[in-house]
Amino acid sequence: MVSSITPFSRCRRALSHLEVSHCLTTQEINRLTNDELHELLVLSGRTLFELRELRLAGDSKGDAPELLVMIDTLFFIDRQRAFPLTPELCLERLSSLLSCASGKSGKRLRASLVSNVIRFLQRCTDPAVHILQDVLLQLLNNDVTRSATPSWKEVYIRLAITGCLLPENIGKVQSFGKDFSSSSPIFSDEFGLVCSWPVGTKLDWAGLFLDDDVDDTQIIPARDPLWDVIEQCPGYGGFAKKALQVAAQRLTEIHNGALPYRADGAFDGAEIAALDRASRYALRRDEEWGHAVMMRLLPDASVAPTSAKTAPSQALAFGLAKAIATFPTPEAITALREANRVVRHAALAKRLRRELGAAERELPFWPERALRIAAHKKLNRTQRATLINALEGSFYTSNRFTFDHWRYLSQRYPGVLSLFESLVWRVTINQKKTVSFIPRFHEDEVFGIECLDSSGKCVEPFPDTAMVDLWHPSEADEEERQAWQHYVVKRRLKQPFRQIWRECFTAPDSSTPSPYPYQMLSVKPFAGLARKQGWVNDRDGCYYRLFGPLRLVLELSDRVVPGSTGVVEIKMLKLFESTHSGFRPISFVEIPTRLASEMLRCVDLLVSVATIAEKASVSLSPAERTRRESAAMFLAHGRTASAMTQLRRDALEKLFEGYDARIVFDGHYVRLEDFAIHLGSSVVFHKGERVDFNIPDQPRSAQVPWLPYDEALLERIVMILMVIREQVK
Repeated sequence: MVSSITPFSRCRRALSHLEVSHCLTTQEINRLTNDELHELLVLSGRTLFELRELRLAGDSKGDAPELLVMIDTLFFIDRQRAFPLTPELCLERLSSLLSCASGKSGKRLRASLVSNVIRFLQRCTDPAVHILQDVLLQLLNNDVTRSATPSWKEVYIRLAITGCLLPENIGKVQSFGKDFSSSSPIFSDEFGLVCSWPVGTKLDWAGLFLDDDVDDTQIIPARDPLWDVIEQCPGYGGFAKKALQVAAQRLTEIHNGALPYRADGAFDGAEIAALDRASRYALRRDEEWGHAVMMRLLPDASVAPTSAKTAPSQALAFGLAKAIATFPTPEAITALREANRVVRHAALAKRLRRELGAAERELPFWPERALRIAAHKKLNRTQRATLINALEGSFYTSNRFTFDHWRYLSQRYPGVLSLFESLVWRVTINQKKTVSFIPRFHEDEVFGIECLDSSGKCVEPFPDTAMVDLWHPSEADEEERQAWQHYVVKRRLKQPFRQIWRECFTAPDSSTPSPYPYQMLSVKPFAGLARKQGWVNDRDGCYYRLFGPLRLVLELSDRVVPGSTGVVEIKMLKLFESTHSGFRPISFVEIPTRLASEMLRCVDLLVSVATIAEKASVSLSPAERTRRESAAMFLAHGRTASAMTQLRRDALEKLFEGYDARIVFDGHYVRLEDFAIHLGSSVVFHKGERVDFNIPDQPRSAQVPWLPYDEALLERIVMILMVIREQVK
């Protein structure tokens, strides 16, 4: 006979009688109604209390991991649904939590209880209603929910709960927050501001500081939860400006000797947290006053006033660097670069360098800010390099300007003119017709612009509403790519980065889940380059890299830990998109063509470097090497050579066109008489035998001819050809 007991009844029995056999699966819990879920959550509080009492009494029945997992799942799904709670429902839940708040408890239980209290009050339609007063007073005065020495987080959480009390009940709660007034004046100012906010804003503010087991890899930097709360907080901008200026002045006095210096003693933990929030506010809003204060604050926080290899506040310096990497501005990056120059603390220097690279990679996602680097026509080397990186990084974004605004930016920032004139741009008219062009600017009395196509002819003027972005070869057909390549070679045009000769990759579909099946990588060069390029090792056999709201994951056959050597194999390449509930898997065909190509180009760079390095140092069986070499033949656009090798061949063919009839291209090789040079490695063969080939040392000006793009391997192949040609004349 089939049992007719419902999942709700089974779960209720499991919670009431501690019967593990009736626990529900996640799928079954998902099918519960909101009313059923609420009733089970209320019952869970009493179950948790009973399990704890059994464990304290030494009863083995208190060890029920299946029940604890099910209760955690109930709370998790309830947080996902986040349906509103009436004061009556909220009272039932808070009373259930209060039943757990008795007897002995640890820090983890306290954090779990206060987290759920804040969440329930946030969802309550009227958290300051009369019927909740008694249970709130009991929670605030309970030994479990109250710490003897509260941290700044606990102070804000208690402040939010206290805000739900009626005026006549506030005096019944033990005072808090006074301990920070003398030791943490910056935090004390922030606390005073928060006290003036309405109840709902206080609860949202406290919700930022809940001690939950949150996976940091699920947070996209540009989607800062702090911002959503601060936007509705009156007066926060004034506090942020004052706090950062006070902090900068304190550091100035320490460096001048007006205040005593103590390593990592300039600010306490509460002040550092408040300054971190203030800096994120200033950087996110791109406040003009924040530019000057950041230039003072970050370098001074990173280096001691003496010759010691310490810092006034490592935590503040790292927090500011992290904020800059999240919301970069050219001025803040300059401050971070200066801090990186003066810092003497080895560990802090390593962190600052890492965040500097992250900030420079993030800057292209803020194009209007990036162009401020070019406010003056003459740029130094660092400014030019940063601007070039920002322009190249725009391939990862979907940033576009109207033609009118693009022309305005060109006129406003004269430092970009020479760069703009060396790049190909694309204009989209009426969301259908696309035209590629290279601009030519005229800075006479009247600022003018003319647009040239790949044949060098002027094109018709574009409407002001047409959309402009950088041209990407993956979005053009072969004929258009070839036309622009001929344009570059004919005019010897020097591009600031590889654009026209950029590698293109086709996005894999469901039939080809990984573009690099069974590819073997040498761990040491792979891990080093991955870290430099911004990939993050999650220590679980995966590397991931963020591209705005997208997350590219490279799944490996084994974990890679610091100091690892040997070989790993690529298992899968996955793509995820950020949502409010985490990351959801998506296909490469769902994202713009240029972005898919750029992502695969990043992976191809890792694979190329690690594979080449590994061949010379790792011994593999014949079968393993055959499989690896077969996998290495997977190439973009279905070609028989790698994307980089094929592009190198195209460039050399155009470069030597009509130069010497003896130079012949044959598959992976370029041949000259009895010599053959491999296009993928520059290895030289003479009459079929490999030979060592050394290029004579010469002045660089006499050594390197014009090349369509900068690449060490391309340069070496050209020089080898030139030397061989002299030898076989």
